[in-house]
Amino acid sequence: MTDDTLWPESRPENVPVNSTRTVGLILAAVATALWVVIVAAFLATGPDDGVNIGAALLAFIAVPLSIAASVTLIVSRGVAARQGAPEEHPVVRRIAAGLAVVSAACLGLSLVLGPATDSIRFAVVTVALLVVGILTFVVSSAFFALPRNRRHS
Repeated sequence: MTDDTLWPESRPENVPVNSTRTVGLILAAVATALWVVIVAAFLATGPDDGVNIGAALLAFIAVPLSIAASVTLIVSRGVAARQGAPEEHPVVRRIAAGLAVVSAACLGLSLVLGPATDSIRFAVVTVALLVVGILTFVVSSAFFALPRNRRHS
């Protein structure tokens, strides 16, 4: 017996290809890797090493990339629905979409407020928005990346 016999939904003709989701997951993987580098650089070095400036510059790439990944993953839910594909993990995907919206809003606001950090209050708010945005982005991306259900039919 082959895998196709045991799991007919794993056959290519039974699995609708959602290239939008694939693109979103690739963007999310790249953005997550950037966030890991950025956070590691901030935590592992002192402020005098100059690494923080480089990490901040990388954040200017990671923020829009994260927002693009979140938007693409949210849109992929609609693409799958228009293709008539049943949504897998529907509750988890809804939670992921909500977290993606929160992430995009927090990251976008941190990008807008970043240059206005003349006071300590703005700096604290900006850092808090950035941390919440990064955490919700990583969690929502992980939820969107859940594998297909492989049910025996």
